[in-house]
Amino acid sequence: MAGKFIVFEGIDGCGKGTQIHLLSKFLFDLSKKNDVIITREYNLNSEYGRKLHELVKTETNPLKDPELFSNLFYEDRKYHVEHLINPILKYGGIILSDRYTLSSLAYQWAQGINLDYLMNKYKGFPTPDLTLLFDVPPETALSRVEKSTRGYKTKFEKIEFLRKVRSNYLELAKKLPEHKVRVVDASKSVEEVHKQIIGILKKEKLFEELI
Repeated sequence: MAGKFIVFEGIDGCGKGTQIHLLSKFLFDLSKKNDVIITREYNLNSEYGRKLHELVKTETNPLKDPELFSNLFYEDRKYHVEHLINPILKYGGIILSDRYTLSSLAYQWAQGINLDYLMNKYKGFPTPDLTLLFDVPPETALSRVEKSTRGYKTKFEKIEFLRKVRSNYLELAKKLPEHKVRVVDASKSVEEVHKQIIGILKKEKLFEELI
């Protein structure tokens, strides 16, 4: 029994963290057969993810060490797919992932790595059934981050860099039709964004209970 794989993408502060929890509850309550797993990338269960966590907390130039980041994200992805994503999909569960391939491409492309090289590098990993891209102006996103209780900014949370990342995301949505990227207006209220997501799920007919 094949599972479902839904990815949440967007710059930090876009609201995907809130929406991933709202959708997990919605799907869990939708049917008793729905086992829902929330996960994220990078993943602190891998040594590569733990290294990335330390690196992104350092407030330095986001353009520094792009190859190091690319290699760590790749190894973290391999670990994540092997130990969690593939087993859960084989079991028939629903995976909601906070970031996946589009993040790797959008951010590393903004760091200056060749896009064709990146796209070839990340071939072979499972393709999502649906990718939800939460689009919001970087100014709004950073304002949300500053009001959060997280306590730190990552090295990627620089306004000019995030403008590049946002542009990359929107371009990748066109370049990767197999990832079924659907853009969500994340500048709306929490309730309005959630309604957009449910509308997309109905249109894509991923769950028979919504048809």
